[in-house]
Amino acid sequence: HKMVLYCLSNVQMPKDMQCAFMIESFLGICEIVNKKTGLQLPSVSRNQSKLKYYFLMVSEQYGADIFKEEFSINKDKFATILVDSRNRIAHTKSKQNRIYLDGGESVMYLLKLSLLYRVILFNLLGIPQKIYNDKLTMYVKKLTTTML
Repeated sequence: HKMVLYCLSNVQMPKDMQCAFMIESFLGICEIVNKKTGLQLPSVSRNQSKLKYYFLMVSEQYGADIFKEEFSINKDKFATILVDSRNRIAHTKSKQNRIYLDGGESVMYLLKLSLLYRVILFNLLGIPQKIYNDKLTMYVKKLTTTML
């Protein structure tokens, strides 16, 4: 996905925009995961957010270690905040009474989402998680303690 590469490059774009585009990329990666692995995408009604439920599916499958803290508090609310953060940037008539990421949180979640994206790609390439899991766990812990 070219947008993911753009979001992770040294581009001069506000971090909340980069994070919003990164969040959006999970619609596409979920479709790839579905096609390559057969992991079923959740059925979503018209009044529900496809992005939210696709993100939850893929993050539960591949990102439990990355989002351990967020999931332990309230994974549904966390996914809603990510989607609302994306909507705040992507839609002209955004609902401003929603909770969304601030600047520092956007930076942290841009990094965490990039880790999730990489874990998914590693899995699709057949790279065993045991090869990188210790470093992933250490990086997530360092990232979380540094950013909070």
